[in-house]
Amino acid sequence: MSIPGRRQIGTLFRAPAQAVQTHITRRLAEMGFGDLSAAHMAVFIHIDHERGRVSDGSRLSVLAERAQMTMQSMGYLVDNLEAWGYVERTADPTDGRAKLIRLTGLGWDLHDAADAIAPELEDVWAGSLGKAKFSQLRKLLEELAEHV
Repeated sequence: MSIPGRRQIGTLFRAPAQAVQTHITRRLAEMGFGDLSAAHMAVFIHIDHERGRVSDGSRLSVLAERAQMTMQSMGYLVDNLEAWGYVERTADPTDGRAKLIRLTGLGWDLHDAADAIAPELEDVWAGSLGKAKFSQLRKLLEELAEHV
């Protein structure tokens, strides 16, 4: 049951999530990664990646499911990123018929740049909310993430 005048929890999560994505995409463009749109971030957000692991990467179907989009839409994004050199398709060592989408060196460069950019927005929000409130918010979100 919704309470009149009270925003839904999904709306409250959506605005900051979109702000993060917009900020990172804009800053990446300033750093030379201007060929990417916010939509391409779905691949980087949902791909399994761990440096040095042979089975590093995700199947297209897994990426599409995690991003809650069609395989065709995810395939289009992956095709773009592959053409631009951010990802590659490799054989899945657990199933020779399947392909894994993996980050390339350039993809890792983008990943590292995004990791460095994210704290910038956290600093801005901590300045707006106050460090104690932002720290509490972060702790609560980490706790919530463990339960969902």
